[in-house]
Amino acid sequence: MAPRWIHEFFDILTFGRSYWQIHRRIDQYSKTLGVKHRELEHPFYNMFKNHDSNDFLKSVPQLLSGLKSVEESVKLVHCIVDKVWDELSLEQRKGSVYVFQRLFLERKVNCKIPYLEDYQRLIGYLKKKIVEELL
Repeated sequence: MAPRWIHEFFDILTFGRSYWQIHRRIDQYSKTLGVKHRELEHPFYNMFKNHDSNDFLKSVPQLLSGLKSVEESVKLVHCIVDKVWDELSLEQRKGSVYVFQRLFLERKVNCKIPYLEDYQRLIGYLKKKIVEELL
């Protein structure tokens, strides 16, 4: 399961802001159910759980046409990230984490101005996490 901050990274790329509250709700049962939490609140993941991520990605244009809310859009992006993440090796995940952290910390990914507080919170979280991993 991709860390929530990686979901937020893709929110900022896709929507210009983070929807961390939606991700928190989507993954609220992950601590108690583990991977099985995806049976709840992950409709697009479940549609493609028996397919590889390429099949999922090919279906995105059609899926987008049926979305009715921002929350559904966030769930779609969330499920795409989860599906692709599941197919990465441990080394690929570590490499992705490093790249995404660098993009944030070097300010290569920016959010819309009204959401700078969430963006700053995320930067602070990543800095703290990196320092903790170094200790």
